[in-house]
Amino acid sequence: MANICSDKVIFYNDRYQQGIKRLSDDVEQLFHLFFTSDNWIGKLLELNELPNPEPLNGLVINYEAEDDHIMLDLEVDFKPLINVYRKIARQYGLSFVLRSEEYACCIYVNTDKSGRFFPDKYIAHIGGDMEDNDESGLVRAMDHEDQKYKKLDGVLEFFSEFGFVAASLYELNRMLAKKEIDIRVYRYTTSYRPKAGDRP
Repeated sequence: MANICSDKVIFYNDRYQQGIKRLSDDVEQLFHLFFTSDNWIGKLLELNELPNPEPLNGLVINYEAEDDHIMLDLEVDFKPLINVYRKIARQYGLSFVLRSEEYACCIYVNTDKSGRFFPDKYIAHIGGDMEDNDESGLVRAMDHEDQKYKKLDGVLEFFSEFGFVAASLYELNRMLAKKEIDIRVYRYTTSYRPKAGDRP
């Protein structure tokens, strides 16, 4: 898939664990715990006889079930499948929060405003050139992958240790531009909570 958007969605309901159990059972029945083209998210809609709300290109690449929530990791085309997750949440009487990332389209969404499941507000993205020229050891310190931060102070403090001393995010991004590192801010949107009558 071109322009892959990484969605991590958590369905939960503290007072209705039966919905979590139902969804967990269906996910375990439909999807494999390894990457395969058979893990099409549309199968979950078809199982519940729900119409696809949009052209649907999305694969479940991982899932984790707990007593009070279930997390799905997906790779989808271009943008997060919010309408799909809304239909799933309504069908099982659950709420959901979503963290979605797609660098090329500048999509950084976090609906978890309370920070219960996704507390991060900032993400540092590493470009390809920086991977090959890491004289300062900065990429190694970032474990060669994008890093997430809860607070701006944490971002500024981390990069200051490598000589990038800045008083603001704007100033830091200007310093890091030549290093192929970009700090983005997650945009908060409204998460979905079931309304009265949604619970099956």
